Amino acid sequence: RVPLQYMQPPRLRVFSGDGDFASFNDDARRLLTVFDFPDLVGAEFVIQSLEGRARSEVLGRPAADRSTGPQVLAILQEAFGQPVSTLGLLEQFHSRRQKPREELLEYAQAVESLTLTVNNQAPGTITAAMQRDRFIEGLHPPALRRDMKRWVREHPDVSLRQARVEAQRWMREDNVD
Repeated sequence: RVPLQYMQPPRLRVFSGDGDFASFNDDARRLLTVFDFPDLVGAEFVIQSLEGRARSEVLGRPAADRSTGPQVLAILQEAFGQPVSTLGLLEQFHSRRQKPREELLEYAQAVESLTLTVNNQAPGTITAAMQRDRFIEGLHPPALRRDMKRWVREHPDVSLRQARVEAQRWMREDNVD
């Protein structure tokens, strides 16, 4: 996590209640996690990127119901999110791969976010080992994926975070961007 005083967070794209809420939600959750905002600052960070119906929906709620970033996103999810079945969420989880030019940390956070989403809807569906294995299966380049699979077979009790640290170390050693 990056302390606020060292790095200015990028602005979220504007969300008005129309368009792709899932993408906005993913971006907002990722930034809230990376920058570890205090509660009210996180809420204001998300609210600043809202306009129109979305802004009215959030500001029309009691202040106590919108005092953190995740609370604001929950209000928006309720109003504008498309409900996704557990099966659909599992499909998203199992098909997640590291995108071109996506940083390892961003990719790991996306896998963690999908895990939380699935487990919030159906508790216990995705285990820590499944989460770690999904992370490794989606790694790019293929040589890193192969080496990480081998490493996990030798260290079966490692977590996703430990696997991410190891993958970052290997990428630095191999000068892979």
